[in-house]
Amino acid sequence: RDRSMSASTARANVASTSWRGGGGRRDDDAQSRARERRRQRRVPREKCKCGVARDTAYDASVIQAAKQRAEETTKKYAKSFYLASLLMTSGRDVAYALYAWCRELDELVDNSSSASVDETERALDGVLDRLRQIFKRQIPKESTYVDLAMFDAVPQLNGLGVEPFADMVEGMRMDARRKQFETFADVELYAYRVAGTVALMILPILTVGVIENAAEDTKRLREERGVALGMALQMTNIARDVGEDRQRNPARVYLAAEDLRLFGLTRADIVAMKEPTFAYKAMVELQIQRALAYYRVARSGLRLLPSLSRPATNCISGLYKKILLSIRDNDYDNLNKRAFATKASKIFALPSLIWNAFSETDFRAADDECDLHLRFDDVSDRERQAALCELVVAIRSADNKAIISITQRLQSLQHKKKSAMEASMLPTLEDDLILWYTVGQSIASYVDETIKIIPDMERGSCAIYRRSTQIHLD
Repeated sequence: RDRSMSASTARANVASTSWRGGGGRRDDDAQSRARERRRQRRVPREKCKCGVARDTAYDASVIQAAKQRAEETTKKYAKSFYLASLLMTSGRDVAYALYAWCRELDELVDNSSSASVDETERALDGVLDRLRQIFKRQIPKESTYVDLAMFDAVPQLNGLGVEPFADMVEGMRMDARRKQFETFADVELYAYRVAGTVALMILPILTVGVIENAAEDTKRLREERGVALGMALQMTNIARDVGEDRQRNPARVYLAAEDLRLFGLTRADIVAMKEPTFAYKAMVELQIQRALAYYRVARSGLRLLPSLSRPATNCISGLYKKILLSIRDNDYDNLNKRAFATKASKIFALPSLIWNAFSETDFRAADDECDLHLRFDDVSDRERQAALCELVVAIRSADNKAIISITQRLQSLQHKKKSAMEASMLPTLEDDLILWYTVGQSIASYVDETIKIIPDMERGSCAIYRRSTQIHLD
C-alpha cells in the first residue's frame, strides 16, 4: 500500500491486525501544527442508529470495515448460522459482531498449545477487559477489528450487561485448563458457558420492541429456552468433533467419564480407537439423544419470540439438528468422518423450516426417526437409557441377534425396577411409530413408559413405538 495514504484510509485496512490506525509519516511543520490543532479540538460525537452517542475518534469507515470483516468471519466459519442470519429482519451486524467476538476467544484457546495456561488466561482477561471498556463506551487502545465491531453492536443490545460474556470467558478457561469432565453435569456447565450464553447475548436483537413489555415469567422462559438451544448446538459440536478434538489434544475430548463407563469404555479407548465399536456407537447415540432433548426444549420456546424472529431461530436449530442426525447416517463414525449437512440439503430444508416456524402444530410431529424421548432427569435409570441407545444402534444396523438380547435385558431391567406407572396404564400414553423392521427370529414384546416393541412373527416384522406425553411450558 502507498504509505502516503490518509490516516482514515489506513485504519480501514481490514487485513491489519491492529486498529490503532495511523498513516504515513509527515515531517512538514505546517502539517504537524495542523495535526496538533485537530488533536486539541473537542472530538465530535454522533448518534448511532440506536440513539446512543458514540466517540467518532474512529470514523465511520473504520467501524464499517470492522463490521464487514466480522460478517466475513461469520460467513467463512459458521455457514449454517450465516445462512439462517439472512432471514433476520434486523440486527445482522450485531449477530456477526457477537460471533466474531466468540470466535476470537475460541481461537485464543485453540492456538494456545505453545503457551502456558497462565498466558492463555491472561489473554482471555485482556479480551474481557477490553469488552468492559466497550460497555463503558470507550474504545480500547489495543483494539482489534472485533472490538470495533462490538463497539458498534453493544448499544443495540438493549441493556444487556457484561455477565453472559464473562460467563463465556469462564467456559474458555475450562478449555484452557484442559480439565477432563467427570460427569455429564460438568459437560452441561461447559455447554452453558460457551454456548448457552450466546443465546442470552443474541436474544435482545431477536426481541427488539417486545422484551421491555414482556412479563417476567415470559422473559425467564424465553431465556431458558434460548439457553437450551445454545446448549443443543454445543452438544451437536461435541458429538460431531470427537475425532478432530482427540487429534488436536486428547485432553479435550468433551465426553463425560461416567458416560464412557456406562458403556464399558475409557478415555484411553477413545483416543486409541480406529473404528467405532458397538459400545462406542451406543455411547454416541446417548449424546445424540441428549442433544435432541435440548432441541425439544428450545423448540417449545419458539412461540415466545416475535413472529419475525422465528424463521431465523428455527432455521439455525433445524440446520444444526441435520448435522447432529448426519452422525447416524455416517454409522456413528465421528472418529474418522466429519458430519455435515450439504449446502443443497440446507437450502432444500429452508422452506419447511420457515413454514414450521409459524406453525402452531405439536412440535413432536417434526421429531426424527429413533428420537426416543429419554428422560434424563431420572439418573437412577441410566442402565435402561444405555440399553435403549444400544437398541437404536442394533436396529439401525439390522443386528437381529443384538436386538433380541437387548430386548431381553430391557425386560429384566423392567422387572428389577418397579415402575410407579403400572403396565395396565401404559397404553393410555400416546404412541408414535418411529421404526418398522424385519426380524428373522422370535422376539418378545416389550412395553414401558418410553418405548413399545410389538412383534408380528407371521409377517416376520416388528414395530417400535415411541411413547410420550404432551410436553407443556411451565
